[in-house]
Amino acid sequence: MGKDAAPRTVRAAAVLLAALAAACTSLETRIIEPRGGPILDAASLERMEAALDIERRRFQVPDGPELSYRVVSPRAYGTRFHFQRSDRDVTFRFNLANAPDERLPVPTAGTVVLLHGWSMDGMSMLPWALALAERGWHALIVDLRSHGASDRAPVGYGPHEGRDVAALLAALPEGEERGDALVLFGVSYGAVAALYAAAQAEPGLVDAVIALSPYANAADGIRGMIAGMKAVPASGMRSRMVRGYARMRYDEARIDEAIRMAGERLDVDLAGVDVRQAAAAVPACVLLLHGTSDGFFPMESVQSLADAAPQGQLVPLDREHHFTAPMRMDWLAAPLADWIGSVREGGACPAFVLPEPPSPEALQAGS
Repeated sequence: MGKDAAPRTVRAAAVLLAALAAACTSLETRIIEPRGGPILDAASLERMEAALDIERRRFQVPDGPELSYRVVSPRAYGTRFHFQRSDRDVTFRFNLANAPDERLPVPTAGTVVLLHGWSMDGMSMLPWALALAERGWHALIVDLRSHGASDRAPVGYGPHEGRDVAALLAALPEGEERGDALVLFGVSYGAVAALYAAAQAEPGLVDAVIALSPYANAADGIRGMIAGMKAVPASGMRSRMVRGYARMRYDEARIDEAIRMAGERLDVDLAGVDVRQAAAAVPACVLLLHGTSDGFFPMESVQSLADAAPQGQLVPLDREHHFTAPMRMDWLAAPLADWIGSVREGGACPAFVLPEPPSPEALQAGS
């Protein structure tokens, strides 16, 4: 199985930018309603799920939406990740080296719940799920509310989503499936949901949170997403026109008004969704990772989350930006698995040691 994720990333950026610039839909509606397409078409998804023996499940949140999630069991998948960077673009793909009859079960270390970014779905986290599952982690990949196959429900840019996930965590069966530890791992919007879920979960239930590229405030996060999308390099006449249109239409005053109106429709004070308050309420180990070249959310805002968390640590990822940081399984999967394994052993939160990234020569050889 192989996936070239660089074109997919470019398409995701183009879809989001086109959604922001759609003349027939207001910006506040786009803030309210995630409209990104699924990572895989239905036929490809069914084939992948069958090949990997992925189990689909649903969970009814009390007084909330029904969530869809998938379970990736701990097995020897033989995942291989390939990341290559050039001056013009990046290339990412992954494959499974082991044949189906070689994907034998491995001992369960615990459960990791994976939460995706805005306008995506749970399957965008499949490479991370496979990387951790083959290291013994029972991986649950969740479609957050109004995303993927989960029910449509008002988004909240953190608190609502965290409440949903906290309810799911409380309902997970104990025993071999849960293992000895429970870890939340989210990207961007999903990272914020992970922090809120850990803050709202039953005390002692969550052992660790990995937050990759989170925002510190919902309104600022929306501004950052729009600014980041407007800055995405355009490829082709149509994307250049769309980007130019978005730059012309969405000035700061218009964006601020759209955030205010969206908040009124959601009944959420988006400017008041302060993720630092959630981070401060998480007793578990909190590891934040953020690209030094992230054009969406500034490093100092993520540092404020680490400062707020009682057991928080921020690790900068040199040269990575908002799209490439989640692709770096080749660099981060093994040390992250080691880190959550150390958390599982109990005691004080271990320091995360970031290894040197693979050399360009190694990246070239791996491609």
